[in-house]
Amino acid sequence: PWPGGATAVVSLLVLGIAAFTTAQLLGQESPEVKVPVLIGRTQADAGRLLSEAGLVGEFSPAPSTAQQKGKVIATDPAAGFALKQGATVKVTVGGGPATVSVPDVVGLSYEEAVTQLRTAKLLAARQDVNSEKTAGTVLATNPKAGSQATENQRITVQVSNGRAELPDVKGKTDEEATTLLNQKGW
Repeated sequence: PWPGGATAVVSLLVLGIAAFTTAQLLGQESPEVKVPVLIGRTQADAGRLLSEAGLVGEFSPAPSTAQQKGKVIATDPAAGFALKQGATVKVTVGGGPATVSVPDVVGLSYEEAVTQLRTAKLLAARQDVNSEKTAGTVLATNPKAGSQATENQRITVQVSNGRAELPDVKGKTDEEATTLLNQKGW
């Protein structure tokens, strides 16, 4: 009942609206949101803030100071960077200080011990003790070899001074005491 021209106009109009609507729906991009400031926040707090912003957090631990343990120490991208909603933000959470095994340095010279401790990212604190072992030889460490220590922790290194314990000379004559002391390196 409609004349041919009117049917063609209505058909084109319906097709045009359909094409426009489809293009809008398909071409519609997610809005951009800014990465929130997360540094210093707990992982739970960071996750909540990302979720509220429409972003997804990918959390991973990394060594940190004891004060940073359990808190966000880095994000990628950084705070303020614009991302499309639903994008992922890499979040690094402090795991506390890294630990290392104390190396066995007993029997080495103090200098060799210091080198091995530095290689293990530990610090040496020298403690000279009386011993008949050659002066400069490491006798023990505290904590002991094989123990776990945090990076940059001070390790007490007991080093022989080359002198034996002072012998007990009570009740000895001067000559006996002198002989005994000389035998022990005194």
